[in-house]
Amino acid sequence: MTSLAHWTPRYAYDRLRSVVYGLSHPDTPWITPEATEVFERYLKHEHIGAEWGAGRSTRWIAERVAGLVSIEHDPDWYARVEKDLTKLTDHSVNMVLARGDGPGYLDPVKSLDDGILDFVLVDGIRRDECALIAVTKIKSGGIIVIDDAHRYLPSESRAPNALGNDTDAMDHNWKRFAKQTAAWEVTWTSDGLRDTAIYHKP
Repeated sequence: MTSLAHWTPRYAYDRLRSVVYGLSHPDTPWITPEATEVFERYLKHEHIGAEWGAGRSTRWIAERVAGLVSIEHDPDWYARVEKDLTKLTDHSVNMVLARGDGPGYLDPVKSLDDGILDFVLVDGIRRDECALIAVTKIKSGGIIVIDDAHRYLPSESRAPNALGNDTDAMDHNWKRFAKQTAAWEVTWTSDGLRDTAIYHKP
């Protein structure tokens, strides 16, 4: 049976605020509004990066950077995003459709040289593995954006399913990620429904 314990007045307010934001910002990525602002301030036209999990972020990013590798495991969603990209007069997005349980889902980024990417958005499946790969592929000064970070890493988030701040990372891979990024600056954002963490590589 689904728990309704998180349905507090504050949660109801957060949901309403999220709906209003979504209606007024229909083309922004499905990450927290604050994370979107931080991400947008960071991006430059010459940047190249990658994302796991295609969606509204794909076109949004494509309009702002020189190149993007976007990996998606769902064929229907892949087709939908690819169609959306045709609305752009010019873009440099390499869309990759890959089975989520195979090496093809990780390889498009894993096969790149280390320190070559300006950013990686982790918003698909197998997020632990994707995050670990991103650590080595990001250049100094680059960022890793992890959506739903409250589910995997300790925080003081009030979002449902948050791990809390008095526990460890979700599993071995997330513990490795936390250790490898311990010296990085982190911008942790939350809208009460979900958290998006942005890791800044020194």
